[in-house]
Amino acid sequence: MGKIIVLAIIFPLPCPFYVAIAPMTFSIDIPHFKCFINKSFLYNWDSQQIGYIPVRVFGLTSIPGRSVGFNLMTNQGAQFARVPIHALAWKEDGEQLPLDWLQLWDCLSYEPCAIAYSYLHELRCKTILKDGKWYGGEY
Repeated sequence: MGKIIVLAIIFPLPCPFYVAIAPMTFSIDIPHFKCFINKSFLYNWDSQQIGYIPVRVFGLTSIPGRSVGFNLMTNQGAQFARVPIHALAWKEDGEQLPLDWLQLWDCLSYEPCAIAYSYLHELRCKTILKDGKWYGGEY
């Protein structure tokens, strides 16, 4: 891992402060999960590529001003990085939702954080999206 560099800037009292500059950690490890990737995404949204490919998601990337990206691997061993959430689906026959319904705002920093509470693992939940409908899900 990269070195952390600390710059100390000393001002006349009473204003001393120092700035820490750390390497960007825009990619983080997340609890892995199985899902599917829309096959047309792998072919530049070619409408002739129909279907879904099973994948395992294991990482997350945050770049300010962009949508969150996921790191994943197919069953054949191909690895993809920064895949947008709207290219993924929980099941092959699931409804394809647009990006702005799945992520309401862009990433705000290069420092993402993911917390997996063990109590919530596999509990059912409901969320309301832009169309005003409730959708079921799982933590």
